[in-house]
Amino acid sequence: MLDVPQDRRVDALLAVAGAVAGAHELDEVLEIAAEEARAILGVSVLSIGRWEAGAIVRTLINVGDLRGKDRWPEDETYDATDFPTALTRLSEGRPHIAHVNDPTCDPAERALMEEMDMASSAAVPIVYGSELWGELWAANSPERLPLRPVDVRFMEAICSQVALAIGRAELYTQLVVAAYRDPLTGLANRRAFDEALAARSPPARSR
Repeated sequence: MLDVPQDRRVDALLAVAGAVAGAHELDEVLEIAAEEARAILGVSVLSIGRWEAGAIVRTLINVGDLRGKDRWPEDETYDATDFPTALTRLSEGRPHIAHVNDPTCDPAERALMEEMDMASSAAVPIVYGSELWGELWAANSPERLPLRPVDVRFMEAICSQVALAIGRAELYTQLVVAAYRDPLTGLANRRAFDEALAARSPPARSR
């Protein structure tokens, strides 16, 4: 990311907030947020991952120069215990920067960057409801400037907007499920049955 004036950064954050504000489904939020964040940061690749039980990070979306990775991976997971430095910092709600030529870099982290032909990376926690929901991960190839603290601070501001959008999307999903499922049995209710029947019925023929 190039050094830009403060007002340009504010405008960029407002653009992210506006872009995700109209999204309802989680996948839509993730795609818009990832693409907008990558464009603003000017990084080679950017991913959003969800933290699961057992310190597993499941990648939900990848954007940019994917180097063989899927945009919407079905089963791309990482054991965070293999990345002890990042795990410690992210668990404490702090960001983490790594450089491939840093001798103190965790071996697994260096291997991941080398596999993707990246020279630097940064991970920033996405915190929702005071809990670690996931992470925003970005990386730059050797042709780009290494990621720096100024980039991480900008990523943190983006993550705050992403967290709000994720919260709205998850609430929307819960409301949709509640509208079409019986709360006791979990089965489709009359409303779902009627709408499914209407969708399958042929249109009325005009005389």
